[in-house]
Amino acid sequence: MSLGSLNTALGSFHNENVLTLARINFDFSLFKVEAPKEFDGLGASLSTQRRKDAEDGTFHQTARKLGALFEQLLPPIPALVKAYGQRVSEISRSPTANPPASWADGVFTNQVGADGTAIWAAATSGSSAIAVNLLACMLARIWPGPEAISVWVELVAGRKREIETSHDSSDASNLSTVAAARQELTRDQLARWDASARAWIRAADEAKKKNQQQLMLIIYNVAIPVSNVTNVYQSVIRAWISSMNAMENLIKGMPQRVQDGAILLCLSAWHLYPDMVVLGSTTTEVEQKDPLLAPGGCLTIGLENSDSSLSGGVYWSLSLAHLRYYGEPIQRSRSIGGDSSRIPFEDFTLAALGSVFIGLGAHESRILAGAKFFTTLWSYLIRKTETEMFSIEKSLAQVILACSSSWMNVLVNAANLLVESNDFNRKRASMLARMGYRRGDSFLTHAQKRLPPVFGFTNFGPLFSTLKGEEERIRILRSIASKHNLDANAVIIRYKYSNAAFEYATAIPITRSSTKRNSEGIEIPFSGHQRWIPAGHVSLVKTNCQCFDECEDECPCIIAKAQCSPQCHGPNLITCTNIEFDFTQMRIESIHDTGDICTTFDKIDLNAADNEMQFSWYDAPISTRATRPTNTSGRTTYDPDILDGSPWSSQQATHFTFLLGDPQTAAIFIRLDQKIPREITPNEMDIEYLIESFESDAVEIGTLIEYLQLLGKTNHWKGYFRSLKALASAADIYKLLPNTTVAFSLISQTLHESHWIPLKSQDPGELHLETLLKPFPLDRPSTLACVVMFETGSWNIAPESFENVMAISSGDSIYVAAPLLCDPYESPRGNELKRIIGNVGRAGIALLIPPRNVRTRGPLYNKWELVNHDIFDGKAENCFQNTSMHLSFTGYEIPVGVAPQGFQDREIMAIETLISVHDRGKWVGDLDVLSIFTSDYFHRMHLHDCAHMQATELQLNPVSIDCWEELIDKPDKPGIFRAHENWLARLAGATMSIQLQHHTIILPRSVCWFCCILMAHEKIAPDDLASAMFIY
Repeated sequence: MSLGSLNTALGSFHNENVLTLARINFDFSLFKVEAPKEFDGLGASLSTQRRKDAEDGTFHQTARKLGALFEQLLPPIPALVKAYGQRVSEISRSPTANPPASWADGVFTNQVGADGTAIWAAATSGSSAIAVNLLACMLARIWPGPEAISVWVELVAGRKREIETSHDSSDASNLSTVAAARQELTRDQLARWDASARAWIRAADEAKKKNQQQLMLIIYNVAIPVSNVTNVYQSVIRAWISSMNAMENLIKGMPQRVQDGAILLCLSAWHLYPDMVVLGSTTTEVEQKDPLLAPGGCLTIGLENSDSSLSGGVYWSLSLAHLRYYGEPIQRSRSIGGDSSRIPFEDFTLAALGSVFIGLGAHESRILAGAKFFTTLWSYLIRKTETEMFSIEKSLAQVILACSSSWMNVLVNAANLLVESNDFNRKRASMLARMGYRRGDSFLTHAQKRLPPVFGFTNFGPLFSTLKGEEERIRILRSIASKHNLDANAVIIRYKYSNAAFEYATAIPITRSSTKRNSEGIEIPFSGHQRWIPAGHVSLVKTNCQCFDECEDECPCIIAKAQCSPQCHGPNLITCTNIEFDFTQMRIESIHDTGDICTTFDKIDLNAADNEMQFSWYDAPISTRATRPTNTSGRTTYDPDILDGSPWSSQQATHFTFLLGDPQTAAIFIRLDQKIPREITPNEMDIEYLIESFESDAVEIGTLIEYLQLLGKTNHWKGYFRSLKALASAADIYKLLPNTTVAFSLISQTLHESHWIPLKSQDPGELHLETLLKPFPLDRPSTLACVVMFETGSWNIAPESFENVMAISSGDSIYVAAPLLCDPYESPRGNELKRIIGNVGRAGIALLIPPRNVRTRGPLYNKWELVNHDIFDGKAENCFQNTSMHLSFTGYEIPVGVAPQGFQDREIMAIETLISVHDRGKWVGDLDVLSIFTSDYFHRMHLHDCAHMQATELQLNPVSIDCWEELIDKPDKPGIFRAHENWLARLAGATMSIQLQHHTIILPRSVCWFCCILMAHEKIAPDDLASAMFIY
């Protein structure tokens, strides 16, 4: 019966009777109606416990009370109720969003599945309650839990005030509304109502993933408010009602136009997808083809009304008066696709990748170029490993590629999502990376704004230091000079050859007069590059001295029986008659091989005055003083006619100053009388040059790694690399948690300040290569602390708070410590969790902890006939098929973490949780499962292949433990707990045995009893072994 019908039925009462009825505490919230048939699919999918809560528990009461309270405000929405019911039933059939419980879920079987409790409670409470559930989904989509709860408190209070001032309690037609206003709705009830809606939309997002992503891609680009009204009650009511009206019309096939963000918010929360026309610089038609909407139900979105100065999608600003116990209202603003959004962890790595690119530029082309750097680097490493011959480079590349969990691998995988995706996925990936670029300026380190992008490799110094030679440096500088259209007569490249003398080269090809003529006698001008090297070149350290007898008596190298080179002939040693010619000529010829013309100059004409940033060159270049070769190689070194008229020729000094590059290795200098172009950045280059260097195999891997390790030792970069290692640690956790979402807002935090990072971990710069790249090793408490941080986007809690935590329930997920869901013989890693889709029905985040001292029942004297303790016959049997484990709560709760003073809601609560073992439905005892793995009574028997016969006689004469009575009533001999291939019963048996203080040996599936007993004697003292329990 609806409350409107109740009003009609009471209309015939006399006024004096109405007053009496109004004073009666009539709890109409206990009434239940039949759910619309469209919701039947959802109801059928709910677990027994959730359905009970929805139909008879607190959820049903909350739905009835809220529906009654707001009923008179609501427009008729029959089409929306029908479509919504069909959609939630469709989602409830999704195996990914709402999987059925299975044996593998262990103790959490009753908690498995999408949380549709609030929806079913609304469906069984009337159409007004369904409308209230729609509002719950809207608020949960954009507001974090505590803020949404505060909005609910204010809505309820505001509606009650409105009823008190506008409704006559003596009027029979107002009776149900007045009665509804007198019903109590606690903050805890509203919090659970919100939590159920919050969990549902997460599951629904997964079920409708493709449609949802396309919708969110559009919403993110529409920066309009949900409402401009500042009063919370008025703002929410208007947005709610206008959204329902618009959606009702769309479902009926009536086109609508976006006036504010309310309709877009409701689409994202209700998972209904009309076709859309997006008006902007170009008109885009988006076909969603949702069968629940009639043809013609198209939504027009005008980007011209969007605030281009904002980003992050539809936003809502409210002043929340009930967020704190005391104080002025707090202004809060949230947006869809921004701080309140959740994204898959894989998508979060895209945002993290974007933060690595800070400094490159946020345009999509810059982001794609940055991504290409990582994919090109990875391809370069792969090529190095494919060479047949052994080399240091091949070995180093193999080490990097073999570390599959490294932060570099995480970034490369994210980059591949950008580079290799199709148009739609690439646009989405690019958007995520650009959001990381804008909002992640402190994600890797506080100093990130001052650090160059991609580890500083866009700076000339770091890149030039890792290149294999000067030719690649010259190529890059010439390419940059050409790109900026520099004047060939105004610039020159100075570069260091073989870490010795500076040489010089043109940056732009120079056109000169020539003696060459065509067939018509017309001069053919020369255009090309030229270089100048110092006369008496002493830089060829890898070339042997050719002077033989002339040096033999005095050369220090020959005297020391070492290879002679130009280094022997420095100014402080000896001078030979022909070494200057030999080595200079060889250098000139090597330059000719590059296609450049080369000549020499006298070093006395250059004056650098110990200043790397400037130099003066007298009579530049010194063409007339170049020494003509006297060898007979037949190769002309230079053509004096070509040099005549060179723009560098002058009888006075020319002054040059640094323009761009790395003055220590290679740089472009410009004449001092020239203006420096504004677009020139002296220390940074475009990332394309970096990519080209890897594509051409011009980078030396060893030097590259040395640079990264050196970088890790500097103060600013230490935190940067620790953040990257922490990101890799999180990726190592989440790769075992498929389809899990994380809070996007974490991108605004500084990751290396996380308390879950091991305190004793070394600085990345002090580590060898493999450890520099690998994630931090995390134990279970640190892993759980990491998950809470990624789940909330803000809570940074020390691992000590998670020492006894066995699982975390948040939203639509339960993150369970792996030992709770596997055979006790298995040894999961400390960071291994398993995700169960479901929750324990609590608001916020619930940390499940065991009681300090669990109870176990003693022997039952009326069950004495079950205790046989028969001698073990060697057979592997499962005698515990009727054993089950169950989850329940003691009622004890305690907040975790330090919340801001005065705030009413505690986001994280530790909830005392019982895991109990039952036999044929009857309680046997409570278990503290995780504690057994650190107990001195716990032993795993790792047996190896052997040649013994399986039927070897057992010298210990153990007895079979085939029921719980036989375990609890302690035998006087070793026991064999027979639950073969029943992981749940083996886990329960091992835990119970250790709680009874038996030394407990966990056996593998196949056992050689001879080896088993032999190893047991090695592990356990004889007196303890006499009462040991073998879990078989």
